[in-house]
Amino acid sequence: MELSAKQKDRLARFSQVILGRFAADPQEQALHAEAARRFELFLMGRELAFSQGSFRTYLLELHRAGRLDKDAREAEQQRLRLYFHTFSKELEPDVPEDEAQEVAAEVPSQPEPEAQQPAPLEPPRRAATPFEDLPGENDIVCPSCGAAQPQSDECISCGIVFEKWYARHPHARPGTAMLGELGRQAQSSVGAWRAAERAPSGFSQLLIYVIGPIIVLVLFGMFDRMNSSHREQIVHLEKELLFLDSEIREIDEPPEAKIPCFLPGNINGSNRPMAPFFLKVPLHMGLNPDRKTMIRVGLEPRAYWHSAFKAETLTASLYRTWTDKSVGSAGMEQRDGIWSAWELFDRRLDPRGDARPPLLVQNEIEPVWQYAIPVDDVVREPGDYHLKLSVVGWYPDPFPGMITQYRWKKRAMYCDEAVVRVKDFEEVESLRAVLGTQRKGLEENLSVLRRNEKLSRIARYGLLLALLGLGSMIFYAAFLKKREE
Repeated sequence: MELSAKQKDRLARFSQVILGRFAADPQEQALHAEAARRFELFLMGRELAFSQGSFRTYLLELHRAGRLDKDAREAEQQRLRLYFHTFSKELEPDVPEDEAQEVAAEVPSQPEPEAQQPAPLEPPRRAATPFEDLPGENDIVCPSCGAAQPQSDECISCGIVFEKWYARHPHARPGTAMLGELGRQAQSSVGAWRAAERAPSGFSQLLIYVIGPIIVLVLFGMFDRMNSSHREQIVHLEKELLFLDSEIREIDEPPEAKIPCFLPGNINGSNRPMAPFFLKVPLHMGLNPDRKTMIRVGLEPRAYWHSAFKAETLTASLYRTWTDKSVGSAGMEQRDGIWSAWELFDRRLDPRGDARPPLLVQNEIEPVWQYAIPVDDVVREPGDYHLKLSVVGWYPDPFPGMITQYRWKKRAMYCDEAVVRVKDFEEVESLRAVLGTQRKGLEENLSVLRRNEKLSRIARYGLLLALLGLGSMIFYAAFLKKREE
């Protein structure tokens, strides 16, 4: 590969500067010859990188070396040598050794310059290009092309003389407000991090410091009201869900009515002697073709010392009432299915001979006796069934003023009529299905409201963080302004 005329000219100037100035002895001359060969390889493979980066600064130092005296300081000479060896090794292309030697042999060697002082070298001029590297600490920026370079009287990029240029453009001197277009670009790239520290001004300050917090507070209030509305709706739906759950539970576990029991005596009078028990009867029940029909009854004591009740016999009567519309518009109440039964639990029951009296637990008011009356052959159709019960049994009755000492009493108790509403199986199942559908819809609405409440809560926290960020920006701007002052 043959060098162009431009490359040969640059190689000749390089050899003149290096070999003519610092070839003090044969060893240094051989060192500089090797440097010239490496520079030649650089021109062959990396011509486009000739004016880029730190290698450009290195070439500037070579041109400055042409104006040094022969007795330049050894430190300056060593620094120039270090420049060349460092950057030539970094930018040297991969060229085969034999090819590089052939090219180096074809290049005519430059004769050694005479002892007289050579003429100063003219810096090569080329088209102005933006300088990519940031200026160093001691570099200057050309006011015309914006190239960064070490301290010099002329620009190595466009070739202008700074004093002459400043004479025609006094406003562009360092320290003034006007700079060349490329010079401003270089300064803006250097001071970009400083501009980032400056506080916003004008409309930006008004938008960030005044309107910004107002918008954040308005949005926070809006999301707060939305969250409160969601909370109220959630509470309302939770109450409806509990009500539906209670209705669904009543299908399988119907509520019970407490009917007072009386002792034998003035049965029809107003002052009937009260028995120490209540009769508990379900208010309604459903027919189930897969199960036996039973009416569950129980006794609940009025006081905890009657909790050791023992039943002996049970007498029950049951009949159904319905309205016959065939006899008139008002109809006539009819009775059918009259049924009665007598149940003997234990005729020989007599707890008075027990060696240990029953343990009476204070404040334990629970049903002391429960029984399921089988009415499968009687209750076959839905309707209102009237139930009458009488129970004979034993219960402990304490002496007056002495709760720990008591005596057993055998009493026959009867109760007022209890009305039990029996529902059809299909009616019960349809009610169960309707309640289940309503419950499912309530659960879906409740899940949506809870999700919306969670999102509004997250938005509120985000707005709080934004408000804190705006406050931090305001304090930071005030701090920067105070520091500038």
